[in-house]
Amino acid sequence: MLESLGYDPLGFSSNKDAEAWLEEDTPEAAIVDGPCDRELERLFGVLKARNVDLITMDAPPPQPSRA
Repeated sequence: MLESLGYDPLGFSSNKDAEAWLEEDTPEAAIVDGPCDRELERLFGVLKARNVDLITMDAPPPQPSRA
């Protein structure tokens, strides 16, 4: 879907891989999925400083059912 809109999507298996890529390049936009931790906050800081459009896909952990 993103390709049909003219984007060239990339995926990273870790924050460290994404940060290594960011040392050499800057995306037009970023979709980030994962729990917000210190590593992810650092990544957000880099993207924000470069004015990258950001979409986050973090969801709270499932709650136990109360049946």
